[in-house]
Amino acid sequence: MSQEPARLEDMPLAQWERGMLEIADALADELRAAGAPVIADLPARLAFRICSQFGGKSWYIPKGANLDLARKHAAIYAAHDGTRHGPHGIIALAEQYGISEIALYRILARQRELRRKRVQSELAL
Repeated sequence: MSQEPARLEDMPLAQWERGMLEIADALADELRAAGAPVIADLPARLAFRICSQFGGKSWYIPKGANLDLARKHAAIYAAHDGTRHGPHGIIALAEQYGISEIALYRILARQRELRRKRVQSELAL
């Protein structure tokens, strides 16, 4: 296992691509916006983690309307309490998000499927 440099500033640019610097900066900005203390090398360590786990893969990273929709769907899934009539049930969430109950059921099914696939891929031997 290779040793990661302690600080981003100690790394030559040849080893730390400009894109990864932008990821580390974006992570630091998001931590600050959330009111979290930004520990000196935490954004760089998080960027390294992203690189080590997802590096070399081809990904589509949404932005704009697609990103907003993905956030909305994730928020709906997180908020749903498993009921139809509860305070965070199907009826309440459909009204809160301005969508039909059928659309909400489809969103929940898709989110469950995404999570199931992720868990199953982690369990694959």
